[in-house]
Amino acid sequence: MKRFKFIAVMLGLIMGATLSGQAAAVEPMRHDCTGDMGWGQVCFESTGDHLVVYDDKADGYRVIGHWWTDYGREEECHNVSGAGSMRDCNYNMKEGRTIYFRAILSNGSTGHIDYSDTVVAII
Repeated sequence: MKRFKFIAVMLGLIMGATLSGQAAAVEPMRHDCTGDMGWGQVCFESTGDHLVVYDDKADGYRVIGHWWTDYGREEECHNVSGAGSMRDCNYNMKEGRTIYFRAILSNGSTGHIDYSDTVVAII
């Protein structure tokens, strides 16, 4: 009987170690986001260099993800699909550098109405 309990305990420890080892090997995507402005949000996912722009409010405006880097690159990702939508813009950026980004609420491409705080992340 003691032998059976020993085997059961060892099997449990082995299974637990195997499962926890598998869980540790799966790393979630790293991302940083602006604060939720009520009208939208922008997130940067360094795995794959994605800027994701969320539009959260049916107000007729677009949400723009404006970003720039410490090496002089600058672009915008426009979500024009309306409330409840997201736009994923996939870029190729230099690794180990810094990206700055913010969300902009805009009436068209140039009629900026509101801005989020700037977020800083490592690429």
